[in-house]
Amino acid sequence: MRYINKLVFFVALAASHWLSATVTTLADLSETNRLALLDSARTINTAAEGVVLQLTPTAENPSGRAFGHLTVNSSGLSTFFKFRRTQFGNGEVKGLAFVIKSPDSPDQSGKSLKLEIDTQNHANAVTININGKTNASAPIPAFENNNTWYVWVDYEGGKLEVRIHATGERPSDYLLRRSVNLSDILGGSLQASLGFITGTGITDENNEVSPIESDTGTVFDHYDILRWSYRDEW
Repeated sequence: MRYINKLVFFVALAASHWLSATVTTLADLSETNRLALLDSARTINTAAEGVVLQLTPTAENPSGRAFGHLTVNSSGLSTFFKFRRTQFGNGEVKGLAFVIKSPDSPDQSGKSLKLEIDTQNHANAVTININGKTNASAPIPAFENNNTWYVWVDYEGGKLEVRIHATGERPSDYLLRRSVNLSDILGGSLQASLGFITGTGITDENNEVSPIESDTGTVFDHYDILRWSYRDEW
């Protein structure tokens, strides 16, 4: 009977782990019921990529946020997304951030870790930002119009690794690697919400996005998320 009880315990434990696993793939971002679209974020239909998530579509509201409805285990997670910067000029511009935050935190500057793809003043750097403070940074190539970029973020065993490449082939070498305790960063939360922001909360203290003046008027950066998947199952 003792062995049967142990077997039941381990089966129940395995079942609970399987039920808690999160695996989400948004191939063309058309499943908006799995996303929380905030500020100016919206989905649009494109000829080349199908339905994509556009974070900053208009000059009237150049800030966008989008988060997945499902949370992941903060002890280990993996995400992949590809994005395209479809509009920019020669003035001051902002960037795109992938956010890992506490589910109960409405403010992205607290209880959060952000991977900032920074294009302000053409800095072209990827930065790990923890609760509003820069933790690590590395230079990256300039993001040209309509070029697609691929990003992998993995957290396991207390190590956060970031990879970025211009093709869909995952690099063997990481661009950034840091030792972090994600649960501590999230205020002790065992779950994490994942998403994207641009404009608000990335680099401007006043949560404002500076426009680019051009011959045709005010122009803002457009950031399109073309595909996104995330999981906490290994």
